[in-house]
Amino acid sequence: AGAWLVVLAGGDVLAAHAVGCFARAVRGAPDANGFYADADCLVGGERAAPLFKPGGDPWMVRSGLLEVGAYAVHPDRVADGAPEGFGHIPFVLTHVAGLRAAGLGEAGLRAAPAGLPAVPAGAWPRVSIVVPTSGRAAHVLRCLRAVLAGTDYPDFEMLLAVSCRLRGDRVQARNLAEAAGLAGVRVLDLGMPAFNYSAVNNAAVRAADGALILLLNDDVRPIRADWLRRMVAATQGAETRGLETRGAAPLRADIVGARLLYGNGLVQHGGVILGLAHLCEHAFRLTARGDGGPHGIALLDRQVCAVTAACLLVRRAVWDAVGGMDTAFAIALNDVDFCLRARAAGAIVAMLASVELYHYEGTSLGRHYGGARAALEAVEVQCLRNTWQSVIAADPFYNLQASLEVGREFTPAFPPRLTPLSWIRGKSAALG
Repeated sequence: AGAWLVVLAGGDVLAAHAVGCFARAVRGAPDANGFYADADCLVGGERAAPLFKPGGDPWMVRSGLLEVGAYAVHPDRVADGAPEGFGHIPFVLTHVAGLRAAGLGEAGLRAAPAGLPAVPAGAWPRVSIVVPTSGRAAHVLRCLRAVLAGTDYPDFEMLLAVSCRLRGDRVQARNLAEAAGLAGVRVLDLGMPAFNYSAVNNAAVRAADGALILLLNDDVRPIRADWLRRMVAATQGAETRGLETRGAAPLRADIVGARLLYGNGLVQHGGVILGLAHLCEHAFRLTARGDGGPHGIALLDRQVCAVTAACLLVRRAVWDAVGGMDTAFAIALNDVDFCLRARAAGAIVAMLASVELYHYEGTSLGRHYGGARAALEAVEVQCLRNTWQSVIAADPFYNLQASLEVGREFTPAFPPRLTPLSWIRGKSAALG
């Protein structure tokens, strides 16, 4: 007879405050289709393996998160399990039987299989690969050759974007001349008075003719030849097989990032988490390549707030709509700001853990803010804080109960960042 239904699986146990949390959620968002909450496991009478669900990723909801733990629905508003219009309650409200929440059961999350993306013949759009560089180190030539030889994508060009040529620098002149001789590579001499990463990319994109733009560092190397096809497939709505969707619409995004590895095989980039390390940081940095992290999330294709521009594919229409990168971020954080501005304009940003490349970070310019650039760090950090304070405080794709300490991603924060009692009393309206 109730206007709302709370759905449980057999053997699951509700937390004592669960109904109060659901009621508080309904009062705060009465037009929502439903709400889902976090869960943990009951193993031998002990609670274990908390599953901190994301707050804004419908693909992960489709893959089974609604089935792991309790959720509330309004029967008149829900169309056959559709996740759209669902709010997330960032508390463990269900203790599920066994290890079902740990991704080991039928409803659990699964890592990406190795299948190829299925894009119809002739449907591959042209990709312009923009590679900012000083042109002074030999690794840029290794990068260009590795991409040209190790990419099976049928239609792409490479634009080597040089901010300025140095008069009398024979090494730079020799490298750029050799690069210009490679088939499929255009060298852009931008003639800028000083290096500005955002300005370099903006100028290069204006000279590009692809419907898709790939920003690529000059110290990146592909691992599998299908890497670009997989990334493009995600922008076209083709099945990338990054997670099991159970017949739902395939993953589709406007901006796509890749999983990047250091030369020693450890993870360098697994998506960007806002708020981590008190600002933002790469997820799963320095973890082993095969380490799935809590519930295997490190190996899942998923939505995120931002990805690194060391390997970032974006639809040209999205780039143009937001005006490219903000030149106020001359050295770093420009990719985070770009992704956040694109998301604010309605774009979807995805991290493809199923696409991996090597990134020999720092080979090009060293530490982002080292040497003469050190004074810029405080300016650019403060600029990001001023503009995106609310997202830094609560990343919609990262649980409010998960730790913000580097190395403890997706594990419980201690002390808790939010308590059910204060939330029910209305002292915090935070919903993921």
